[in-house]
Amino acid sequence: MEGCEGTTGYVVRVQAADGKVSLPCVAAQDQPQPAPENLDRLAYGESITRGQFTCTSEKTGMQCKDDESGRGFTVAKAGVGTF
Repeated sequence: MEGCEGTTGYVVRVQAADGKVSLPCVAAQDQPQPAPENLDRLAYGESITRGQFTCTSEKTGMQCKDDESGRGFTVAKAGVGTF
């Protein structure tokens, strides 16, 4: 991404106020690390809702959306997308 001195795609943000989805530039030193092994996992075909956000796990990847705006993102081995 032009003007980014890090990497995009490590972080996806969904604004609760308007459902706007963004992929911010993340500096190398601030990039997320692997999750711990004992972290709870969402099984394929299951969904979880927290507040106004729902995420669904499928074999093809994870989809998370703002239930009020309908906007969200997908995360998969193939990449990150927004809708």
